[in-house]
Amino acid sequence: MKRMLALWLLLGTTAATTCAQTLENLKADLQTSLVKKQVILRSFSAEPVVHASWSGGAFTIERPHWHMFGAIQVNSVKVKDRQVVIEGDRNAMFRDKNGKLGLYPVGDPIQIVIDIPKTNMDKALTILKESLFFPTLDDALAAVPKKLQKGIPPQLDAKPEKPLPKCDCADDGTDACIDHAATNGFVSPKLIRAVDPWYSEPARRAHISGGVQVEISLDGSGKIIDMWIAKPIGYGLETQAALAVRQYTFSPATCHSKPVSTTLFIDVNFEIH
Repeated sequence: MKRMLALWLLLGTTAATTCAQTLENLKADLQTSLVKKQVILRSFSAEPVVHASWSGGAFTIERPHWHMFGAIQVNSVKVKDRQVVIEGDRNAMFRDKNGKLGLYPVGDPIQIVIDIPKTNMDKALTILKESLFFPTLDDALAAVPKKLQKGIPPQLDAKPEKPLPKCDCADDGTDACIDHAATNGFVSPKLIRAVDPWYSEPARRAHISGGVQVEISLDGSGKIIDMWIAKPIGYGLETQAALAVRQYTFSPATCHSKPVSTTLFIDVNFEIH
């Protein structure tokens, strides 16, 4: 009986050692696949801290208040008992005058905090990368909302567009309005209240002036329902611009006097005097 008990204890110890080794291998594989690599978050979050969690056998990313099309240069991946913390620097993506995609650093750090129950750590690490990040750039581009794809990613040094032929606002989103401006019968939303942004300390220390362009989506009541950083300038000014624009209020756009949803660009300017 004692020999049988000793055998069970030995088998249990061996299994525990094997599990520990497997977990260490998964940690090492995750770090190798991410550190010093460029990745694009599936949520396109532009917030300084992104939260995600393991729930019901899958990952859930907290919905961000504002987005940006860009990549993250991963600097470190730390795996703890119940948490994975990924830290990196944000790079914005743009199109040059020829339409070619490129990256430029905006100097904004980002931290991704992922909560995982300890008992699910091995399974979660196996699918973490594919669950949180797009596999390819094309997949990321295809996930940008169609109404925003003309301005995101932004085109730097773009020539002014020629005026588009007009179509009726009631046909917006249909084949009749492709490559046309839906202006007949359309009245733009009116800004009711604006809020001045705060300067970020990094921008103040570096004496940075410039403008952040924010693209917002409004519903039929004039409420902001989505927000993208279309043109960043870095130093934390995207966050300050987004925090200010979130507090803007608008009257709704109308199409033949009926409230409708719409998108528009807002330039938030920062000047050091």
